[in-house]
Amino acid sequence: MKIVLVGPYPEDISCIKGGTESSVYGLAHELAKRHNVIVIDYPRVDGRDIEEQEPDIKVLRYRTYGRHYEDAVSRLKDIQTFITSFAPDAVHIHGTHRFCYRLYKWSRQQNYSTMLTVHGLTEVEKRNALRHRFTLKGLYQFVRQSYFERRLLEAADRCIVDTGYVKNAIEQYGLRRLPKMYVIPQGINDRYFNITPSPLRKEKKIILSVGTMSTRKGRMQLLQAFDLVCKQVRDAELIIAGVNKDKGTYSQMLDYIAASPDKERIRLCPDIPQDELLRLYAEARVFALHTQEESQGIVFAEAMAAGLPVAATRVGGVPYVINSADDAVKDRLAIGREATGLLSRFNDIDAMAHNIVRLLTDESFYSSLADAARREAIHYKWSRIAEEITNLYTQNA
Repeated sequence: MKIVLVGPYPEDISCIKGGTESSVYGLAHELAKRHNVIVIDYPRVDGRDIEEQEPDIKVLRYRTYGRHYEDAVSRLKDIQTFITSFAPDAVHIHGTHRFCYRLYKWSRQQNYSTMLTVHGLTEVEKRNALRHRFTLKGLYQFVRQSYFERRLLEAADRCIVDTGYVKNAIEQYGLRRLPKMYVIPQGINDRYFNITPSPLRKEKKIILSVGTMSTRKGRMQLLQAFDLVCKQVRDAELIIAGVNKDKGTYSQMLDYIAASPDKERIRLCPDIPQDELLRLYAEARVFALHTQEESQGIVFAEAMAAGLPVAATRVGGVPYVINSADDAVKDRLAIGREATGLLSRFNDIDAMAHNIVRLLTDESFYSSLADAARREAIHYKWSRIAEEITNLYTQNA
């Protein structure tokens, strides 16, 4: 098949920034094992027009004719012209903003087999951001981006969502028309399955947290929970890694750490290369993320593949990925799944700290979750996911 994938693609594959980039990259290279794949990177304000040939795929990049994120639509005609010349069997669009909406509508009009993947719920994320900090800019983004997300979902015949949580949330939007939704998770790079635990995993009690340095990832709450952990586990260490996209939050984190009595045991690793991140996964003993909202959370699947039990928050799609040991019997989501971590309410600092301490100190409990994590991670192998998605390409819309 000839397939066009449209979505954010890493500018530097040694340092992938964000879950959507990771997903587009992973799917593209898995599909390329059997198909002819072209990736069209989302037009960027600071980008340039260039064609890059990787060993198995071609990547087209565009610079926007404008200074804002929304100006990506200025390159629609160029992208449409290329897609027409390529004559693909399938067009797969990742995202729900204005650019995606207009490209999706055009692709359907051209009678291409068109698939949409929803990466997170923009309306939910922007609403949560407004509740945390109200600004006129934030309100504008919420109204505009929610509008196009809703219009795209109403226009779509079918779409892929990564968890049942996203499917249920879209059904609650009150749309005039719902697309047919397929629940297929986002996959992870095979390198995570090949991680060999470092001797440091047994020698030290390292807590690893991976995700953007942002308010949505609950960075300040995790630092507060770590203070409580240190009162019970004197040799605990915390490493926070991820893209530094929120300078205000990062500055807050630095100030908090500077005033912490445990500052020598906290390390921030912003914007690190992929190889360094894999090394951290190999050394860590527990994965922790006090996130405010996730549609899936690719980092949880990465942690499980590395054999790390997870302490996280019971929000959004997280319970669909992490089966909490405390919920293993009663949780309807847990049917046929093994326990791989512990979940607590968002903003419940005490409970988060308690769960981390339990994972660090209860050896038999820890071992059972670590073994189960590796087994559960198999559901996130790209080979399985790409096969499901390919089957959808060949179905009539």
